[in-house]
Amino acid sequence: MGSSETEAKLEVIQKFEKSTTKSSDTADEEGINILITGFGPFRDHVVNASWEAVKLINPDGIPWPPNIPRGTPLNVTFCQLEVAYTTVNTHVPDLWAKNKPHLTVHVGVSGIAKAITLEQYAHNGGYCSPDVRECVPDNNMCVKGGYELLQSGFNMADIVNKLNIASQTTGVRAELSHDPGRFLCDFTYYR
Repeated sequence: MGSSETEAKLEVIQKFEKSTTKSSDTADEEGINILITGFGPFRDHVVNASWEAVKLINPDGIPWPPNIPRGTPLNVTFCQLEVAYTTVNTHVPDLWAKNKPHLTVHVGVSGIAKAITLEQYAHNGGYCSPDVRECVPDNNMCVKGGYELLQSGFNMADIVNKLNIASQTTGVRAELSHDPGRFLCDFTYYR
């Protein structure tokens, strides 16, 4: 597969800049950069709910962080990832280098989840399930020689509690997970 064909699988649908008129395809060194990803189709998920959810996010609806001065550019980039290990290996580091995100949210889909699930950890090994290209990563690992487990710098239990308090008005429940499974969600989170 040629590089242009691979790049076509990675769709950046919107680059949004809040409170600034500057338009750019790269990160704003002065602003707050947020990267939000979802996934494309795979297996029997012809329409991936993760990408559909990401497309519904209205950047104007993102609350201004209380510790960030008003007027600071808030730059939000949305990106769809192909459900392929090679795409994630190649493009996620590129997305980070290009967008220099202060916050990244990788949105995935689960057929068993009954609530929004926040993941505390990501795993380096155990990736035996073939992706949409019928491939698995070398040695079933994300990063050769990497730590077996990475932990988010956020206290996800605290975020889950806050979301569940808010659920009294929103109706949206959240739960904490320590195992995102050994497929592309976990792989992307680790990467």
